[in-house]
Amino acid sequence: MPLITENIRKNADKCHDCAMMRVKAIDKGSILKEIGEALDANMSTVMEGVVRVSCNSCPYSEDFKKIYGMMPYDYFKTGIKSPKKN
Repeated sequence: MPLITENIRKNADKCHDCAMMRVKAIDKGSILKEIGEALDANMSTVMEGVVRVSCNSCPYSEDFKKIYGMMPYDYFKTGIKSPKKN
């Protein structure tokens, strides 16, 4: 287990306030959820990719991983409709 300092905890808390995590964790009753469900599966894949790229380039995501054991995009439940596999 890595050493968790106060600075690491503050950086990890910044992931909770990230706009990309808000997009990923859209509430079920939200109008944005309905819009996301209306989009085709390819757009949902693109949105998932945008969230992952933003997390991978963020300097705070490694601190989040030290505390929670996973990347932010894996930790926050998805609100974007996943593409259906045939």
